Amino acid sequence: METLKALLSKGVLTLRLTESGKRAIDFEHAVREQSEVRTLLPSGVRELIRSRLVQLRKRRESCLRQQRCWARTSRLSSSAR
Repeated sequence: METLKALLSKGVLTLRLTESGKRAIDFEHAVREQSEVRTLLPSGVRELIRSRLVQLRKRRESCLRQQRCWARTSRLSSSAR
């Protein structure tokens, strides 16, 4: 929460109104101005985030492989009936 407040106060992130009139964070500016965002986080923090994302990708791939295997097994057992 503190990081979001800091990013909002520095103008990296902005608030916008949704069609329903609610406030939401607009991430588009941050995406366009990535170099500005990079300077806000120390390199060690960026590297930690990057390594965690790599771990999540590996877990996701493992889950997808397990799901495909389960789906094949399920189809085979259904066709054998």
